[in-house]
Amino acid sequence: MAIRQRQPAIRLQFLLLGRPVHPELFKIHCSQDVRKGPYEARLWITQAGHVVSFHLGKTTLTEVVTDDPQKLPQRRRLLTLPFKGEQDESLLYAQQVRYMANSQVETVSQRLYRAIHQELSQAGQRRGMLKILAPGEGQELGALSLIEYDAQANRLGVFAYHAFPAELTIIKTQSIFEVLEPAR
Repeated sequence: MAIRQRQPAIRLQFLLLGRPVHPELFKIHCSQDVRKGPYEARLWITQAGHVVSFHLGKTTLTEVVTDDPQKLPQRRRLLTLPFKGEQDESLLYAQQVRYMANSQVETVSQRLYRAIHQELSQAGQRRGMLKILAPGEGQELGALSLIEYDAQANRLGVFAYHAFPAELTIIKTQSIFEVLEPAR
């Protein structure tokens, strides 16, 4: 059974919440749990993008890339950004976690798009989580999502790629969740 294509990349938004989100709000294609040092994290590839929930004790930061931000809670919403060009964001949350993110949106030629799609697909076969949706009508390639991560004792780096063949657009995000040393 073919999975429906994504909404256009232009509709996606990048959100950061200071709380967990319920899995029933998303169509989750892939999931990975990460436990390292004092934190744990849950990574999902969803129909529209991805979710990263980072937990440090009772502190939670959740990054969401979605095409429907209205379905997510307003309470403790820290960032809501449309994707455009290249953007950098950072914040200190609950004096315990430093969060840094970079996002890029790039529309490329069809030839370059095919090469990037192939490279991401091959990378996803070797490492990380990969989901390729069925091609839409008249399309050669399906939408693609790849999440790679680097878990260290006090830091989690997450690299996400979302490819939109109808628009020849690639969205890349890089996020770092850094556990700060307690004040002495």
